[in-house]
Amino acid sequence: MKHFRALCALLTAATSAGLTPDTFAALSAKSSVSRAEFCAVALKLYEAERETQVPRTDQVYFDDCDDPDVNTAYEMDLISGRGSGVFAPEESVSRQDLCVILDSVREKCEVEKPETTVSADSFPDGGSP
Repeated sequence: MKHFRALCALLTAATSAGLTPDTFAALSAKSSVSRAEFCAVALKLYEAERETQVPRTDQVYFDDCDDPDVNTAYEMDLISGRGSGVFAPEESVSRQDLCVILDSVREKCEVEKPETTVSADSFPDGGSP
């Protein structure tokens, strides 16, 4: 129960800090988060940490996505696509992609990498996709 309370507190804090995009308001708590939606979260986290607004680009880097948040995150080297001009914005963000994106934001914000006490082996799938 303590982990559930901690997670609820974290989500409440993220919402209160304005880190959740407007598109989340209409989602069920059980809904998946798309790759494009998580790009919006990553940019909001970067902006909050750096206390700055990042101007969104008009440049389009993907054949399947013209979302300014996605293209700005790409321009900032926070994300990458699937290759061959594909981003797959509507696909659910995977645990691996989520971690890679958050680590990219951490690096860009110049936040020291925390020491980890959890290994991939502690997950039921051993950390495999």
